[in-house]
Amino acid sequence: MIFRGKATLTPVIFRTVSSQWGLRRYVTKSHYKLGETVKLVFRLILICLCISIPSYTFAEGTGGGATGHYLKVDPPLVVNLGDGSGGIAFMQVNTQLKFDDTPEAQAKLTHHMPAIRHILIMLLSNQTVQDMKTAEGKNKMRDEALKEIQALMVEHTGKPMIEAIYFTGIVIQ
Repeated sequence: MIFRGKATLTPVIFRTVSSQWGLRRYVTKSHYKLGETVKLVFRLILICLCISIPSYTFAEGTGGGATGHYLKVDPPLVVNLGDGSGGIAFMQVNTQLKFDDTPEAQAKLTHHMPAIRHILIMLLSNQTVQDMKTAEGKNKMRDEALKEIQALMVEHTGKPMIEAIYFTGIVIQ
């Protein structure tokens, strides 16, 4: 038996485990607690993965009954905003377009991306900081952009093609 300290005679051995070679090794309480901690961390990681994988596939448009695909407007849009007092602020917007499942839709949207970027930049640069601080102002801007881009796509392709626009990141400085 292994004893802890000189003055105490408290045994540290908790249980005996056979190894693969038939030798015995001793597992102390601290080893047992470490094993339980590792199991707990593993379970938490597994739970997090189980939660995040379905939400990732839903965002990609491949699971959860979602229809459509997403096209990222890359690089992010950067525009100047008026702050109402004569000053200037900058706004960076990450945007994604949700489009229908037709095979040629992504190719056509990619082909017309310069015109789509132009529409978004012109609409965003006409906003003020106060407009873009509220959720109502952002939603109004998103609806305007959707109508303008759908009109552009109908003019060039005969179909609106875009179902929705999402601002996935907005930074105002």
